[in-house]
Amino acid sequence: GIINTLGLSIHERMRELGGSRFIIKPSTLAAVDDLYDASPNFTAVVDDLKKYGQVRRGSIGYLEVSPLTSRLAEELRAPKVDGIVVTRMMRGSPAMRAGLQPGDVILSVNGTTIADPSQFIRIISDSEIGSTARLEVLRDGSRSTLRIPIEAQQQRPVQRQRQR
Repeated sequence: GIINTLGLSIHERMRELGGSRFIIKPSTLAAVDDLYDASPNFTAVVDDLKKYGQVRRGSIGYLEVSPLTSRLAEELRAPKVDGIVVTRMMRGSPAMRAGLQPGDVILSVNGTTIADPSQFIRIISDSEIGSTARLEVLRDGSRSTLRIPIEAQQQRPVQRQRQR
């Protein structure tokens, strides 16, 4: 199963790094095998590691979103407080090119009602790169559906702090 493949991959990587041996307990292997069989996310992580050497996450570009409060819902003419509000976004992002705008209320993604920002981020991140996300949005009191391509999440450069 996955353990033989994963074990071989780990062993090859350890040899590349200069290690000659590694020890994994049988109970650990059984737990990893169970996780692989039971969890689609774990399966995707292992598959990405084997195929690309890193975990790839889906993205529609940089967005800042906030929970939809009753005050915001009233201002944005939303009938209830389901969804999240786009507060900022990067110019030229896949989301902006598809028509998403700051002030839009995201109600659902691929038919799943969005309750909070973390759920939205998780759904987009777990989406298959190259697929299309269907976002139901509310703008100026009107609902519409946007189709946004899922791209690979870009690594943000780490800024080093200057020594003083």
